[in-house]
Amino acid sequence: MMYNKICLLGASGAGKDWVCSEIMKRHQEFVRLSFSDGLKEICYNVFDWMKRDYSPEQKEKPLNIKTSLGEIIDLSPREIWLKMNFLREIENGIFVRKLNDELNELEFYGVETFIISDLRTKPELDFVKQNGFKIIKIVNHVNYHPENDFDRIQNSKEFLDAVDHVYENRIGKAFNENEFWNF
Repeated sequence: MMYNKICLLGASGAGKDWVCSEIMKRHQEFVRLSFSDGLKEICYNVFDWMKRDYSPEQKEKPLNIKTSLGEIIDLSPREIWLKMNFLREIENGIFVRKLNDELNELEFYGVETFIISDLRTKPELDFVKQNGFKIIKIVNHVNYHPENDFDRIQNSKEFLDAVDHVYENRIGKAFNENEFWNF
């Protein structure tokens, strides 16, 4: 059975973006939303040397660029985004608010089918539950990234109890749509 509101949960590098793209290839009615898009947009506007987004491989590699003032930036995009997490200390729900605004606008124009690609925090969890999203945890058995705070939060009882389905992303294998929707 297909649902019209789904949200992906998983550790860094589990393949959430890949699964999201595979769903959207097969079901063009889905509109992708992301809590992190607000953060990426802020970074893009503040750091004129950053792109709005990067491929999965590029997210992990140091940028190694020189700013207009000659400063070398050797952090990866993911490291920069994680450092910018301090914005949540100012307004914990900042990215929930930004996604909610986007969701409301899309619904106003009649869009009904959504996939959120990146559930990470308690306010995000509360939001997706309140808005009727089915939560699908993406797991794989290859850990490309050191565990971060978001990964630890996702393994809490509250998050695990909220999961409606677990999809095993077998790296290097084709996407199995039947297994994905089997809940």
